[in-house]
Amino acid sequence: MSKRTQSFWLSSCPDVFGGYGLMATGATRKAAENALWAAYEKSSPEWNGWEKPFHKTFKSLGDWHGVHTRKLEIGKAYLGDNEVARE
Repeated sequence: MSKRTQSFWLSSCPDVFGGYGLMATGATRKAAENALWAAYEKSSPEWNGWEKPFHKTFKSLGDWHGVHTRKLEIGKAYLGDNEVARE
């Protein structure tokens, strides 16, 4: 039996879009954050009624609304965001 821990990364921005928020997963931190950014870029113009996203960068989105990315292990429970799996 493999002792390798199965895990994934979750990137979330709960305060964007009037509190509806966004979440994305990935095999790596970068993949999860890229997926979140792609979803934001696609949804923002429609949500805001504009042609382009409000935020021009992932950093701006995080600075304005807060983006939290953490590694989670499959089969474990987490109480709050402080108890996250460590690499």
